[in-house]
Amino acid sequence: MIQQNCEPLLLLVDNDRNSLDNIFPVLKNEKCKIAVAANGRNAVRMAEKLLPDMILLDVQLPDTDAFTVCRKLKSSAETEKIPVMFMSSPCETVDTAEGFQSDGIDCITKPFETDELTIRIRTHLEMKKLQEELREERNRFLCLTEMTSEGIVIHDKGYITEISRTAEKITGYSIRDLKNKKIYELFMPEFRDLLHESMGTESEQVYEAPGRKKDGTSVCLRVKAKKMLHRGKEISILVLRDIRHEKKTEIENPKLRSMVQAGRFGDMVGTSPVMKKVYEEIIRASLSDETLMISGETGTGKELAARMVFQISKKYKRTFVSVNCASVPESLFESQFFGYCKGAFTGADRDMPGFIEQARAGTLFLDEIGELKPQMQAKLLRVIQNGEYMPVGSSSASRADIRIIAASNRDIGKMVREGNMRADFFHRLNVIHLTMPPLRNRKEDIPMLVESFLSQKIRPGNSPLHISEKTIRQLYDYDWPGNVRELFNVLRRYRVEGRLNPGDSISPAESDIPFLAKELPLKEAVEAFEEFYIRRILDRCKGKKKQAAEILNLNRRTLYNKLNKS
Repeated sequence: MIQQNCEPLLLLVDNDRNSLDNIFPVLKNEKCKIAVAANGRNAVRMAEKLLPDMILLDVQLPDTDAFTVCRKLKSSAETEKIPVMFMSSPCETVDTAEGFQSDGIDCITKPFETDELTIRIRTHLEMKKLQEELREERNRFLCLTEMTSEGIVIHDKGYITEISRTAEKITGYSIRDLKNKKIYELFMPEFRDLLHESMGTESEQVYEAPGRKKDGTSVCLRVKAKKMLHRGKEISILVLRDIRHEKKTEIENPKLRSMVQAGRFGDMVGTSPVMKKVYEEIIRASLSDETLMISGETGTGKELAARMVFQISKKYKRTFVSVNCASVPESLFESQFFGYCKGAFTGADRDMPGFIEQARAGTLFLDEIGELKPQMQAKLLRVIQNGEYMPVGSSSASRADIRIIAASNRDIGKMVREGNMRADFFHRLNVIHLTMPPLRNRKEDIPMLVESFLSQKIRPGNSPLHISEKTIRQLYDYDWPGNVRELFNVLRRYRVEGRLNPGDSISPAESDIPFLAKELPLKEAVEAFEEFYIRRILDRCKGKKKQAAEILNLNRRTLYNKLNKS
């Protein structure tokens, strides 16, 4: 028997008395109400008045073509949702394709088998009921989503099934534009790898991402990706928020705006257009909690930029922990990053927090990120993705409550292509990107940089030093391959020696290695390099001789002897 909350109403459109006599007993037995129309004109009028649950429409009508009647019913908002099943006689040739093109749902041949007719009617009535429930649910969904300023997008394995009206306004797309389209349509290409990664995770993910509107323009979005159960089935949801206004409001903060205009942004100096753009991007990055990748040549101020992001951020500002990835050996990676528990290995006489724990509620700056080997990248990637890590010797995971900022002077894209950096690791770090310009591209900032450096280095009782316009012109003529760091080293030498000739300056790679400027016998040069290298490693280890010995692969006693000798 057909299961409905109330007796369904069927409209029979047929002028054949024998056919009606055969159908009536079947439908009566199924507890259906029946209305009859003898022609197409009456069928349309009765359908609009009665709104039946289903229409059985004979192909041969005395006044018009049945397919025309069906198309007319489907063109009306009141009757378009009513399922129409065609009936034909064995001797009639029915154009099935035209029937479906006119939006009919089925076609059955007279005389009917009782079971076949019953099953087909039951099936279509049940489908109609489910469709009505889905429409009601969609209307409830749309009503609820209109109460929030966030857009909702539901997708099934990356294919869009529903979007809210707010999402339509944010993106410029309608549900008709996007139905069964890939979710990637809503985002700029650079974000799509990260989005693909987030769809494979069970935990809630939050990003800031460049959205792509229908007209091709971009919009800054905060994206929350999550999964939930609905009627026993897992569905995927994206929550979109347009944060352009938030960003604009923060960037127009009077204090930050005055710093940008003055060209003194924390410890960063410069009024050139490229530097003002950097300041703006730093402010935008500070408004987000996402990972940030800073690229640029050696000496351009990547760490200064990272510290400025940290200083003006609203979150993750308890502490700033800077790690030079080039100084972390693979054998000590986990103990240095994740820390270790007492008794984890010989010599572990107490718990030791790693870089991640040291940066808790703060920012972890990973300089020279390109120096991490792929195996080390994989271990750190798990922390970034899941927010959890396992200290060495621990039986339980710890939570990583940090923001990560990475920096590199290498071509990371090339490293990915050559397999030296994992693509997933790169994309997860590169959610926000900032490029520091070389000094040769902002030479108009040189006078201000010189003034800033010399004014900061004045000792009590000393008068400020001045540099002539002729010398400033010399500084303009030099390309500064070592960037701001090289400029400051030249200025340091100027304070000591009283001469300033950038053309004679040591190359940036040598600027911190004074013995390379001298002509020494090979034995003395080797000894000088050994002393220099040991001191540099010791500095990176903050004076911890045991750690330095492990990096240098030296016995601690041997290290002590070399230090005493020097």
